Amino acid sequence: MTHRRRGAPAACGGRVVAWAAVATLAAGPAVIVGCVTPENTAPVPGGDVNHYDAVAGYGGVAAYAGPKAELIEMEIIHARSDGTVDLEAKYEPRVEYEMFRPDAKSEGDEEEELPVGARGKSNGFQTVHVTIFEPRIWSVTVNGVRHDERHLGMDRNIHAKGSAPSDHEKLAIPPPTCSLRGLWKEAIEAGAPKDAVADIHYDREGWTFKISDIDFELKRTGADCTGKGKAPSEAGGVPTPGATEPPVPAPPLEVDPAKTVPLVVPHAPIEPTPVPRPATARAKPVPKRPAPK
Repeated sequence: MTHRRRGAPAACGGRVVAWAAVATLAAGPAVIVGCVTPENTAPVPGGDVNHYDAVAGYGGVAAYAGPKAELIEMEIIHARSDGTVDLEAKYEPRVEYEMFRPDAKSEGDEEEELPVGARGKSNGFQTVHVTIFEPRIWSVTVNGVRHDERHLGMDRNIHAKGSAPSDHEKLAIPPPTCSLRGLWKEAIEAGAPKDAVADIHYDREGWTFKISDIDFELKRTGADCTGKGKAPSEAGGVPTPGATEPPVPAPPLEVDPAKTVPLVVPHAPIEPTPVPRPATARAKPVPKRPAPK
């Protein structure tokens, strides 16, 4: 169970941003044991929590996800018209990256020594979820003992080995290169209010730009969201009308008269061959009958 409780004193210094209550078996007030920084947190790529660009920060996210990590989908919650999110805004923007990577051997892993039947099944890949959010301090209480956790703004959740979808290779998409500011510009030209915030989703079908309060939606294909190429899945996607440029006409074909072969070869005129007509059959005379006597 998680509760929001801003402003409480924190052992990490500063104020508590979030408070997590875990089932307490011991009665009495909690004992504060200090502040820790979990291993699964790191600073926001670029360091600017008030103007985080989800596309520009992808390189740092991928590096933090682990070697050979590939993207499955990305969700940007409440992006402003300049293409960035203010992670400290009261409406709680965030960015979610769903990725997969080859199974990593954790410290002290003795799986290779286990017999078949005790190792568990694995497709060789595991899912990694990275979330970008407002840096915060969590206050956690377990069995009457409280400690504060400092989360730096980029948290990584590594799932179990073999947790990647069976078709993960088909779901993998290229790193995003879309100009989120440019995408917002298109949306404004199509009628979106400039002071709104949008939810932007990127997956194998391309980009979906939504402003839920007014049911506004814009779709684009390609990793760069220009709508000029195929969807990242190479499946083609369905570009929004007007998103593609008209086809460029092919250049005129150059023909060398010296190398052409005439389609009609000249020849001597053909004399018509007379066709014999069949002789006209003449009717035989009918004999006259004698007059009756």
